[in-house]
Amino acid sequence: MKRLVYSLLMVIIVYSLQSGVNAADFSSTSGATYCITSRNGIIWAKIYDAIGTCYWNGSQWTRVGGVTGERQPNDWVYDMFIDSNNNLWASGEYDSDDHEHTTGYYTMSSTWNHVSNYGYEHFVKDIKTGTIWTYGYPDGEYATHPTVGYFNGTGFTHLPIVAPFRLSGRCLTVDHNGTPWVSGYDNSKAVAYWNGSSWVRCDIPFSGNIGVEVLATAGDGSIIAIGTENYCQGWAVYKNGVWTIKSETSIPINVWKTVENGPDGTIWGISGKSLVYYENDIWNKTIPAPFNIEDFTVDSTGIIWAVDGYENSNVAAYIEGAWFTDTDSFSTKLIEAAKKSADKAYQTALEAKAAAEIARPINKVIKDIPFEEYAYGEFGSASGITVDGVTATTIAGTGYTKITGTFTSSGVKVATINGRFLLFKVLEPPSLGDIASVTFE
Repeated sequence: MKRLVYSLLMVIIVYSLQSGVNAADFSSTSGATYCITSRNGIIWAKIYDAIGTCYWNGSQWTRVGGVTGERQPNDWVYDMFIDSNNNLWASGEYDSDDHEHTTGYYTMSSTWNHVSNYGYEHFVKDIKTGTIWTYGYPDGEYATHPTVGYFNGTGFTHLPIVAPFRLSGRCLTVDHNGTPWVSGYDNSKAVAYWNGSSWVRCDIPFSGNIGVEVLATAGDGSIIAIGTENYCQGWAVYKNGVWTIKSETSIPINVWKTVENGPDGTIWGISGKSLVYYENDIWNKTIPAPFNIEDFTVDSTGIIWAVDGYENSNVAAYIEGAWFTDTDSFSTKLIEAAKKSADKAYQTALEAKAAAEIARPINKVIKDIPFEEYAYGEFGSASGITVDGVTATTIAGTGYTKITGTFTSSGVKVATINGRFLLFKVLEPPSLGDIASVTFE
């Protein structure tokens, strides 16, 4: 039901973006934009060298910010994410000279809200539960072993033991079991995961001194590690308890820029003007963006939003193989994507309904009602069995059996065909609807 409601809401939102309906240019923010994030169609962007930030309201970029002295991340933003209330959480440097960190959030209706003096360098989402994980340093520190923790709705809960080595960049991921993994930037080949009470080393057998700067979890649950150091570079995949070295001479993405999962678990990264995505053990490049990509975000709708950095205010959206800069030009693509999502949600709802119906006991009295249905399953080699007016015919090569006949008893007790449960749909009268959980006796 949640998926269906979400899809319907997305269709409504997309409708407002149809060609000629409130079309708007989103290609430029109010200043140089170097950091962007999104959640359920809400887009937030950070303006370089300025207090505050901005969000896209559907027709224009709206500036939000406080006043000097509220300990905003004025010098530098490490990373950002959007919580369930659509607030923008950001962590960064308040004073870079003394490594004074700050973390808090912006709302769409008020100014900056300072929460702590921790500096959280990277936010990564558990793609199974949606929980945001991070690592960071207390105020004034940067070169120590950082704390790893997760967002609890109002702040961050830290693990009781710090990471086993110094972390930097995108070196944190969460596997499909909800386990956080970290890698050591200046500790070559070092990788570890949290077992619930301590950190367990799981180093990569690179032959060179490759410091792992990126960890990410692929859609199939495997862990991807990418790194460079001292003119060495390479990447590896951890799957079924084993590291497999993919290369020790090249890397598929820029390890110093954003790496993010899409809603289906696909890993996305940056290479020059192009996005790169990992699918079926292969890294694939998109067509180039209109500019060099500094940062990007993959929205839950599947749309990717990108910005170009510290001197320009350019923004573009990537969807289904093309780049767009205004709502009018890519509205058709949005509508198509919304329809696909709605169709998928509807099919999922039907499957869930069918599963529930199978478990529900029948309490109707059926008599002399013809029925016909295709049922999947192995019914042996027999074909054309007829018992009490019910005929089961195996359709060769399909794995399906066509069941036809008429309910002739006062209850649902018609025939035994290998003792299977089947879902029948009566042919008439239509008002009777589906008859569920039929047991042949």
